[in-house]
Parts: sequence; structure tokens; C-alpha cells
Amino acid sequence: MFTTYISEIVNNPQKIIHFNLDGIFGLYLSLSQNQRDILSHSLRKILNSLDNDSKKRLYLVIPETARREMGI
Repeated sequence: MFTTYISEIVNNPQKIIHFNLDGIFGLYLSLSQNQRDILSHSLRKILNSLDNDSKKRLYLVIPETARREMGI
């Protein structure tokens, strides 16, 4: 499921504007450490499978604080 969302964001980054990224990140932070670790691991795995151009485009839309917290 995450792979589909990430592919859509990479191909159409303007769509992410419609999401409340601060709210989504707030929800992420409200999870237990174990749950955050599982999500972060899954996201890192997906990101590592992307080509460099896709990674660069995705990094442009992910807030710095979220990247740091998730280890990406």
C-alpha cells in the first residue's frame, strides 16, 4: 500500500499539497516506538528500491523533521 502512495507522490508531487503533512506526522509521533519503527523500516525499504531521481523528488516533499525522525 505504501509503495502505491509513494509512487503516486513521486509521479504527481502536487497531489501531496492536499494532505495535511503536519497532521500525518503528528499521528506518526503518537504511535508507540515499536509501531514507528515498523513504519519507518517499511518506508526506508520502499525508498531504497526507488531510482535516484524518484528519491530526490520524494525528498523534496518530505519535511526535514519527518526525514530525521524516520531515519530517511
